[in-house]
Amino acid sequence: MTSKLKATQKFFDAYWQHERIRKLDSIGLFARSATKKAYALMGGLEGKRVLEVGPGEGFDLKDMSERGAQVFGVDVSSHSLDLSRQMCSQSSLFKMDGESLGFSGSVFDLVFSRTLLMHVDRGIFLRECVRVLKPEGKAIFIEPLKYNPLLLPYRAALSSGRFIEPDYLRPAEIEKMKHVFSSVKVWFYYFVSALGGPFASIAPWSKVLFYPLETIDRALLSVLPPLRNLCWISVIECTK
Repeated sequence: MTSKLKATQKFFDAYWQHERIRKLDSIGLFARSATKKAYALMGGLEGKRVLEVGPGEGFDLKDMSERGAQVFGVDVSSHSLDLSRQMCSQSSLFKMDGESLGFSGSVFDLVFSRTLLMHVDRGIFLRECVRVLKPEGKAIFIEPLKYNPLLLPYRAALSSGRFIEPDYLRPAEIEKMKHVFSSVKVWFYYFVSALGGPFASIAPWSKVLFYPLETIDRALLSVLPPLRNLCWISVIECTK
């Protein structure tokens, strides 16, 4: 395990023990549109073998299990795995990092992760995803992007993750994923509506603004597509 991964493990072992901090960081309903898109891209999951890398508290594992998937989760944090086990007792959970997945090749129909790419060596992790996916299997990522100007104060001063210096994904890097996967598609979410997400825990009024701002986002992004590069969240579908 690299020194960066060791620091990440130490951070998240502490993070997942503190419910108050988790609530402060929670984006809750503000990722709903992106999550809805990612879940739609998964298609039918009945009987599918699904791996989630970095399951957090296990909410996605639970949802995918309820849709009929055989779910597996891996994380560097023992405390994350404990929470996931409580949330989804049907899941098979293992302590390992995404850069060295301890599974045979071609065993999963789907690999899923949320806010993980910023914590790993992306090249190594993506190749591991390809290795463990079955032919024509999919990897679906919900991932924050780097350049939204409204998030700069939050990331610099308030985000608990700032202490491990996350490497936020640059939109140009998504195109490079085509060197690893046969097909890559991406959807962008939350430009001005990003103002409502991270600040909700300290400014409850921002929740009232979120949905109107999201409507404005859809209009802006349809008229000015380059603004997608300034969005907060991406949903990426990669096919082996």
